[in-house]
Amino acid sequence: MGKENGTFTYQEIMSQGVTWERIFQFIDTMSSSLKNWIKEEHLQTIFTGCGSAYYLSISASIIWQTLTGRISRPVHASEIWFHPEVYVTEDNPMLIATSRSGETTETIRAMQSYINKTGKEPLVITCSPELEIGSLTSRIMDASVASEQGVAQTRSITSMYILAQIAACIAAEKPELIEKIRQIPGFFQPLIDEYHPLAKEIASRTELDHIVFLGTGINYGLACEAHLKMKEISLTHAEAFPFMEFRHGPKSIITKKSLVVGLVADQTRDAELKVLEEMKELGATVLEVADGMDDLKPDYRIHLNTNLDDIARGPLYMPVLQLLAYHRAIMKGLDPDQPAHVDTVVKLDS
Repeated sequence: MGKENGTFTYQEIMSQGVTWERIFQFIDTMSSSLKNWIKEEHLQTIFTGCGSAYYLSISASIIWQTLTGRISRPVHASEIWFHPEVYVTEDNPMLIATSRSGETTETIRAMQSYINKTGKEPLVITCSPELEIGSLTSRIMDASVASEQGVAQTRSITSMYILAQIAACIAAEKPELIEKIRQIPGFFQPLIDEYHPLAKEIASRTELDHIVFLGTGINYGLACEAHLKMKEISLTHAEAFPFMEFRHGPKSIITKKSLVVGLVADQTRDAELKVLEEMKELGATVLEVADGMDDLKPDYRIHLNTNLDDIARGPLYMPVLQLLAYHRAIMKGLDPDQPAHVDTVVKLDS
């Protein structure tokens, strides 16, 4: 008897709380040499990756610059590979590369370009340190406990996100923030218990065939990742935008068949709530994902209920949204473990 559709993806989504606990075991045993290297000052830090790893880079670069006060930016791995002269400049930036598989061609080539140009080792965050990516550097943050059998990244990307958070905290010498991040696993199961039924309910609304994810700053990278999960797992038309940017033209596509998912941040809450209210007035169904309660009356709300700040709570935005994509796929008769045209590892010939 074969497995049911989405067995691996479902298990991997639902095991994130336990996996996050195990990720902190790596932090506790991290060598002092790696910690000291992360704390070295660089004029610029580049985060890179492909797909989910690139979206992680968007959030991680903002966290890094916010905490350290030093310039940081996300760059697609292929851009560094093709144009190292543009991105690997004379100020010898630090490169932090993320890859679940450890074999993604663009990421490997980006690292090689960086090494050839600077003679320095990059830092890698990976679930596969024993593969090619681990042979290029000794600077490794190991997320192998989050390895997956499903093609779409779920627990791996949130676990690597936590490692990126920790790296930024170490660089900024903020141990008190690390202790806040350590609280994240404890919020996972209560969140799932309360909002798993809501994910199923929204997924069953098949008339909502256009889904927009909105986020600001750190949450924009998370919105991008949520849109990718919805698109690749359930083959649903999904997009991601910064909250305010969505008002500059893209909102023209909103109809009564649109679901707008807002990943609300503390600092920009008032402006973001106004955007969600506007989308509701235009006829969209609105799902608000936020840590605190407010006066907005969305169609649906996920209340994270952590009292953690934006930097600390990031991974908690993802599990219920992953379940939303999973259940939408199941209801469409798709297999979330094997998304159409998607491979676990993207390797190129050149």
